[in-house]
Amino acid sequence: MFNQWPYLQLTKIFKWFSMIPLFKVYMPATAGYLVQKVMYSGYLAEGKCVQSFEDELKKFLKCDNVITVNSCTSAIHLALKLFGASEFNNYVLSTPVTCVASNASIVNLGATPIWVDVDPKHGMITSKTLRRAYNECRYKGLDFKIAALIYVCWGGDIGPLKEVSEVCKELGIPLIVDAAQAFGGIPKNLADIICYSFQAIKHITTGDGGAMQFKDTDLMQRAINLKWFGINRDSFRTSNGEINWSSDIPEIGFKFHMNNIAGAIGTTQLQDSILKSRLRSYNNNDVFLTNSLRGILERSWTGASTSWVSTFLCEDPIQLMEYLSKCKIHTSQMHINNNIYTGFNNALTLTPLTGAEEFMQHHICIPCGWWLKLEDLTYIIKTVKNFYGKSI
Repeated sequence: MFNQWPYLQLTKIFKWFSMIPLFKVYMPATAGYLVQKVMYSGYLAEGKCVQSFEDELKKFLKCDNVITVNSCTSAIHLALKLFGASEFNNYVLSTPVTCVASNASIVNLGATPIWVDVDPKHGMITSKTLRRAYNECRYKGLDFKIAALIYVCWGGDIGPLKEVSEVCKELGIPLIVDAAQAFGGIPKNLADIICYSFQAIKHITTGDGGAMQFKDTDLMQRAINLKWFGINRDSFRTSNGEINWSSDIPEIGFKFHMNNIAGAIGTTQLQDSILKSRLRSYNNNDVFLTNSLRGILERSWTGASTSWVSTFLCEDPIQLMEYLSKCKIHTSQMHINNNIYTGFNNALTLTPLTGAEEFMQHHICIPCGWWLKLEDLTYIIKTVKNFYGKSI
């Protein structure tokens, strides 16, 4: 008879020596069945499974103006296209403190980024830094050429989005929110377009994918056409399935649509019985870490958050990250401020980026996801305290 005791002991040892991850893919048990069903259905492109996922998204987000795309990068690209960002001397206000994916589309569309500084405490654009950048644009005669502002929710934190939204309305600047790390946390009326990510390690995954949430229905309809080459799919084919020669394509678009495999995965994610409790666990773990590390590390943002990671401030983040890594805890600073990349050499820096520089020097992102058990959280807290020589 097989003796399980050595196997169980080895499993415990392996777990002890394995890294506590900063990110982890979640996949419902039902996903495999539905994906397999799609794979052998003979229809893998955008179809019923994508429509099903979109329907679930609309229910979850409590908004009918939602469409899917194949990535959050595509969503941002399409949003910028809708607001006229192009090579014709158009500028896009954006933060340098983000993933390069947030700003890549500005350059790829031929527009010019104008960096907006962030608050050194939480790493996000504020109404004050936005006004400062806009005033410099107006001084240089660039204000009427601004296509949009990209506001990024860092690590799931919503930040001062409401105040920024009010300034955008006042100045007439279209607001695009990059909510790649903040699924479900953005009030629907605060932005013209909200862009979501369903990349592998996000709150909700489709393997890779994205979505766009619109304030304006007409803008959404234009996006629906543009995400599939500019084709109006309601009129593009005749009743017998042939191409309708009288159906025009007035604006050439992109291949940004989601496929049925991704749609199937997404549908199972949103229909999962533990969805709400799993998403709540990010916040609960974040609050537990914040309270337990108070006086040692400072939580960067204490307002509304979807808590993709717990971002803290400290004096020596690199040393702390190295120590935690040796102790099998994965932490990170996640992204490098984009203004240092030579690919953005055409970007304009009209105001000092002192807030961005300070935030990059002091922040650290600690895991707080659904996979953490109480023993993991306790171990993280104990290890941080050991680093600083604090009593347990």
